[in-house]
Amino acid sequence: MAADDFNMGLSTTSDPTYINLCEHYGVSDPGHLPAKIHELDPSFDAITASNKRKLLISDSAAVILRVVTSQSEGGSKFPTSASDAKTLAWRVVWHCVDTLAKDIQDVVERVQSLAGPGFRADQMALAMTGGIIARPVIKNMLVWGLTRRGIRFKDSTVIENAADHGATSLSKAFGRGT
Repeated sequence: MAADDFNMGLSTTSDPTYINLCEHYGVSDPGHLPAKIHELDPSFDAITASNKRKLLISDSAAVILRVVTSQSEGGSKFPTSASDAKTLAWRVVWHCVDTLAKDIQDVVERVQSLAGPGFRADQMALAMTGGIIARPVIKNMLVWGLTRRGIRFKDSTVIENAADHGATSLSKAFGRGT
């Protein structure tokens, strides 16, 4: 998105996302991002170079999230669509959230087709886990995105330490305590 914006003359120095991404990747402008992202360091073997590139790419998520969380008041305010978003970071997050909402919608519709007309999402809770979804702004964006798609769960919750929670629940279910 950053390179496309740059090529269309839409990138702006007032949006910190472009500057932060360029600094993260060590390039002078967003137009150089695709080449840098796909570059493999020849001083490493192919697998190591590829893994280092993947880590650099995944670390750019933190760059995007820093901008979004710094621009969200109280951790939960957000534009209500990607077209309303003012910064590249918001558009990236909206794209990801909308993709996730679509995937959840597909699962709900598949379960409805298997379970029959008696199954309704508004009778169920949505349980979420992971570092990103624990941020209130991201959780609220997902719930909003699902609502826009007509998916409304009875409740939603973020489960911290899902592995610990699962292990404890299994232990209790089999009468072994914690």
